[in-house]
Amino acid sequence: MRNASRDTVAPDSPTEILDDRGTNRSVIPLRHVVSVYTPEDGKPGFGIELVWLNQHTNQPSSMLLIVDDPDNRDLWLFVLKRCVHPAAMRDGEPISLHNRLCVRSYLEKCGDSSPEDSDMRLFKVVCRATAHPADQTPADEPSKEVKILVIGLYKVHLISLSKPDQAGAADGVVGESFGILTVSSLWLNEADHGFEMAHRLPLHPPKILRLASAMSEELACQLHRGFRRLHPTRPDTAIAFRGPGSLLDRMSDEPSPVEAGHDHFFDPVIAYCIAYDQDPSRIRYVASSDSANNLWFQLFPPPGTDEASYNVFELLAVMRALRYTSFVSISFSGVELDKLNGLFDPYGHEHVCTRTRLGTRIGLSKEEMKTSCLLIQEIRALAASNHGILSKIDFSNSIAKIPEDAMDYEDLGCGVLEALYPICSTECVVLPWINLSGIHLSARDIIYLINFAATRRTHLKALEVAGCHLNDSNLNKFLAALASQENTLEALNISRNGSAFFTPSATIGPKFSSFRNLASVNLSYLSVEPAPAPLISLEVLLNWRLNELILSHTTVNAATVRSIAQYLHSSQSHPLRLLMLDETTINGSSAAALIHSMTVQTANGLYLDISANPLESGFEELASVLGEDMGPNSLSMRLIDLEDEDFCSLLISLSNNSRVQVLDMAETSLSAPISDETALAVEGLFAKNKALTYLDLSGAESRLEGASFGPKFIPALRGLKENTALETLVIRHQKLGAEGASVLADVLRLNTTLRDLRCDGNALDQLAFSELLNGLYHNTAILNLSEMGGSRETETDRPAPISPNRSRQTSGKGRKSLRITRPALRMTKRDKLPKLKKTSSGTPEEQLAALSKVSSGDWEEENRRLRRYLERNKMIAAGFEVPLDWSENSSEGLVTPDSGLAPDTAWESPLTSDGNLDELDPSAETPRASILGGQKFDAESSWLPEMSSPSSIKLSRPETNTSNPEASSDALTMKEAKKYGR
Repeated sequence: MRNASRDTVAPDSPTEILDDRGTNRSVIPLRHVVSVYTPEDGKPGFGIELVWLNQHTNQPSSMLLIVDDPDNRDLWLFVLKRCVHPAAMRDGEPISLHNRLCVRSYLEKCGDSSPEDSDMRLFKVVCRATAHPADQTPADEPSKEVKILVIGLYKVHLISLSKPDQAGAADGVVGESFGILTVSSLWLNEADHGFEMAHRLPLHPPKILRLASAMSEELACQLHRGFRRLHPTRPDTAIAFRGPGSLLDRMSDEPSPVEAGHDHFFDPVIAYCIAYDQDPSRIRYVASSDSANNLWFQLFPPPGTDEASYNVFELLAVMRALRYTSFVSISFSGVELDKLNGLFDPYGHEHVCTRTRLGTRIGLSKEEMKTSCLLIQEIRALAASNHGILSKIDFSNSIAKIPEDAMDYEDLGCGVLEALYPICSTECVVLPWINLSGIHLSARDIIYLINFAATRRTHLKALEVAGCHLNDSNLNKFLAALASQENTLEALNISRNGSAFFTPSATIGPKFSSFRNLASVNLSYLSVEPAPAPLISLEVLLNWRLNELILSHTTVNAATVRSIAQYLHSSQSHPLRLLMLDETTINGSSAAALIHSMTVQTANGLYLDISANPLESGFEELASVLGEDMGPNSLSMRLIDLEDEDFCSLLISLSNNSRVQVLDMAETSLSAPISDETALAVEGLFAKNKALTYLDLSGAESRLEGASFGPKFIPALRGLKENTALETLVIRHQKLGAEGASVLADVLRLNTTLRDLRCDGNALDQLAFSELLNGLYHNTAILNLSEMGGSRETETDRPAPISPNRSRQTSGKGRKSLRITRPALRMTKRDKLPKLKKTSSGTPEEQLAALSKVSSGDWEEENRRLRRYLERNKMIAAGFEVPLDWSENSSEGLVTPDSGLAPDTAWESPLTSDGNLDELDPSAETPRASILGGQKFDAESSWLPEMSSPSSIKLSRPETNTSNPEASSDALTMKEAKKYGR
């Protein structure tokens, strides 16, 4: 032993060398003994190795006891174990204070420390020598060492001892560490104190530690508890235990973990990331619940642009942490999983799952599972371990690989269908909703796809294949195979398969009448064969129980319009909530026919989208229908071209309409700026309409073209002073300028119903923005108002003059001087405008730089004032009595409302200015998502990645919803229509 004495003796009895009191200097105190084990040095004879440690000097010593036969050796081992273990259990201070300080220093350096010492268990262990040939000399014998084994929060640490008199001993402690969740096996010897611990990283061979400790059984129990603490919902561990039967019984008698929930994903994902030497702050996810308290999970791509996708270890950490959770829905949409596809781990199979959550064996043997790649193994384990709870899994746009050849014999496929079909077809696992949209399916995948659809025992509710590059033949085979799911199928999504030429009579024909549970049908972005027959016949529609019918960007003929109109007139359409007919080439007459045929029950809950259609043809019929007080609850007519008189007639019709509560007319293009008559109609709409709660009249702003209503739209905004219903108004890119800001400021002083005003992109300079905030000061109802980022850039990012000479030359010609006029700003005693500092003289470039610097600082001050007013209004909405000049520093003395609502729960608009997390789950409330570190973030919050110690890790929130990258952030979603509808 290194720096230790080693004796060889042949005693007659254990009492000659051991003493519980330690009063005899010739004997060894029992509490000093570290371990007793049989050496495996390959030498002839029967020996017993006894190792002890002097706590005061940290000096280890060992003794080799030689006996004459194996029976005598076993007797000695039995007696020594019976003596040493109770003494070690009774020792009140098994680890000296110096060693505990060294351990604490090492754990703090590793970031694995705990504020409570009771959370840590320290064990003295001996690193045993491995066997070596018998002809090896004792001088060549590998050195053994006494170390301290610590089971920390996330890792196991083997720490070397240091002498107490050594200067800076606590800072110079060395050791090795590995994750608790990387331990693959722990084998305890029943005859002595020896044990073997193996640990390994994925794709790496295991490392075996041959150790010995008198506390080996307690160490095994502590390791078992550590694994269960980090992954509490897992019924077993990935550690292969082998030892005394009494020890295994103790482990099985451990208390069962608490009921699973989304918080139980937090600890495992951090533990796996730390065990695999990954940064947990890169993992971005949302975990929340819907209105029925069903938990759902969505993973997002990592932050930053340096690494656009997760690496192998991060993906394994997430997927293994998701096992045995209570998520009803799990989504990997937009997260690249290709790195696991075709990747094999030949060094171990401890994470291969062969049983379901209930303990039922799945239909594949462990040997068959071993031959699959990691992606297939993890998907199968995810489905099996969440059997009975998980009902929907989303892999849309998660496999980026494009098959090279349909006849490629090395075709790996996407891996998803190959993983799920064997276990779902035998009913070992029931996973009724699978989304494969955006994955380019290969020939291997299509075989599994058709078999999956044709097997009745899979009990499919949905198998979404949007954008999977199915051709005519494959699409027809898939739809024909779906006949086996007529009793269970609830959603059909074959959209965006542009290579297929959709033939209505051969696909959605009378045979689909038997699908009586079908609630969602998506046939958008399909190439339809020109035919007089309807895309979907009335007979088929009447047999479905539709909630959603999406035909976006698919040509709809007159027969289809008649079929849908007759369906809307029947009672079977009452459950319908979404009808998407945008860019389907229908005209104003067809849209009017659809609206006119709606029953009152259907219209009250319907969101109708007829955007980007040639509605100018027959538009007078559409305006007339809306003027007769008809229409759906939510109506979207974006990107339409109108004449001024048509637009005016529409506004007049809507002024007295009491049906439409949500109206989206963003990017409406007029042939000319609105006239005086149309401006009066706009003002009348604002003042008279008592039904609209959401209105979007935004213009369009691009490098090629722009669409705004012109200067006469600005005074028409005064009608908002009399409005008592509108809660959200969106008027982006209407070139309001300073005059528009002044009008809006007047509106804010009087209007008490607006909650959300989005007016960015209107070229407001700093003084105009200040005027708007002066009006906001007197308004306590607004909870969201756009910061003027675009206007700020317009004002500060102006090109510098080419040269001073050219500037002087041009100033003497043409206009003699430049005069800027602004509306007068009405100031009150509380209104404060920023004071612009006088810039020093210099070149035009220097003056412009100085002006930009001053302006930037003033913009930040105004934005802070905006945030302060909005926070004040949220406090008031929550029931707090807050003065108008409230600030964060004056929160003392507030009167708490009886309701006890928090300020940030007073009111939340379902739309955000930069993307809406509500789109993650149409039935979910605004999610409060778990983030690494235990904090929560709101859908309106903005988090930046920040990495610190593992106990305080933060996670940046996703900026946009990646599930629909083509959707505009301004577009009205079904979720918004639901929330705003009465």
